Amino acid sequence: MTKLTNSDYRKIINYYNIDTTNKTTKELNNDATKLLSTKLCRCIKKVDKSSNNEARAIAICKTNVLHKKGVDATKFYCKNKPRFGKNGLKKLRKNNTTKKITNYNRTLRRKTRKTRKTIR
Repeated sequence: MTKLTNSDYRKIINYYNIDTTNKTTKELNNDATKLLSTKLCRCIKKVDKSSNNEARAIAICKTNVLHKKGVDATKFYCKNKPRFGKNGLKKLRKNNTTKKITNYNRTLRRKTRKTRKTIR
């Protein structure tokens, strides 16, 4: 996972229709992280009341608030002030980057394998 760029933070803020003019990059980053952390914590509290299962509530809210925007967070805190952990927000990995073996490669590999013959 890689860290978010300034354009990623700008996209997050624009998603919620917040004005980004006359803001420095540091202000943009802080606004985006505050926005996502408060949304995540509010969502967890609402879902937790209905289901009485905090782990399930966290999973539901992480996919709705973070993953749909291509963002992931390893740690977050909701107790005193909603915030993300030390590493903050990171980009989600795409599954398309893993190399898949095609049927042609599989058959090629099978043909080239050597087998040991037993002597009787």
